[in-house]
Amino acid sequence: MTGHNPYCSYRDSSGGAFLEGKGSKPNILVFGDAYHVLKKQAEGKTATILVETETAYSAALADIRSNKFGGGTIALFDRSNEPDPLLIRLDDKVGKVHILYNVPETEAEAISVHGPSVLQVGLPRSKIVSYLPKLKSVAEAYRQLGATKIEAASGLSASEWLSNYLNSLPKTDIVIIASHVVKSETLALNSDNIPLEYLDGILPLVDGTFHRLSGFSGVDRPMVWTVGCNTWDLMAGEAILKTPLLTISSRITYPESFFITKTLISDTSSIRSMTERIQRTNFILRYLDSVSPATPRIETPSDGASHLPLLRPRQRIELLVENTLGNNILLDEKMVA
Repeated sequence: MTGHNPYCSYRDSSGGAFLEGKGSKPNILVFGDAYHVLKKQAEGKTATILVETETAYSAALADIRSNKFGGGTIALFDRSNEPDPLLIRLDDKVGKVHILYNVPETEAEAISVHGPSVLQVGLPRSKIVSYLPKLKSVAEAYRQLGATKIEAASGLSASEWLSNYLNSLPKTDIVIIASHVVKSETLALNSDNIPLEYLDGILPLVDGTFHRLSGFSGVDRPMVWTVGCNTWDLMAGEAILKTPLLTISSRITYPESFFITKTLISDTSSIRSMTERIQRTNFILRYLDSVSPATPRIETPSDGASHLPLLRPRQRIELLVENTLGNNILLDEKMVA
């Protein structure tokens, strides 16, 4: 995505760069063709690695997990128009963490979130109804975690309620939203004032209203983490997993979103620490012999790994931590290695 932000010039002209931090800006390692040479400049230092392809992201995470850099080094999948507002806040102390969830529990709610609409092709009613018991169990798990459901209340639609909630918080807070996300694009200006298409996301809410991620942004607003979750048949299925690929991508599922949220809130001292926790956690896919794949359950992590109730045995996954427009971080996809 050439030219989408100021760091692209380094990637395009010299195969990347290592930029020493100044003031509140951290050390930046721009991943490009010269990464394997440039990373030597960052050895032993805490850096933020900016990447824009899945191959680069996997390579950066492998080096982070092999301790090639200093502690606190993270990778960001970045295709935003201006990364600096996020970069300068990575090490700020976090105030309060708020967990919101948009998990449907009735047929009407599930159709609003996952049914056919102007945003998506959607799923047929019969399939949506078959998912309801699983969706209810995930929603209950979020409630037990102390999360708040995004829904219509006090005469406000779910979209209006969410906007009011976000606008009421200080910039030091972090909001984690677990919700189905429909990826989209929106027109925005790059650093040269050229309009380009950028990644955006829309949350179809349980009452039929919508929330656009780019609609809530700004340096004085709280950071929003969206953990995108989808229904089980939209994850990478058996046919995809059997293809001879080193790395594949698939959507995060509802049970996975719960595990990811629990991992995020285990260390909320800073945005960097939350990201590092996600990227160093050994998420493993494994089959639960005692539970039918059609009725996955949420299992307590053990042996230092977060075991996710999916179909294939012991496959490590990497979560794509993506910086989008404004103060928005999107966790929407996983790569299965």
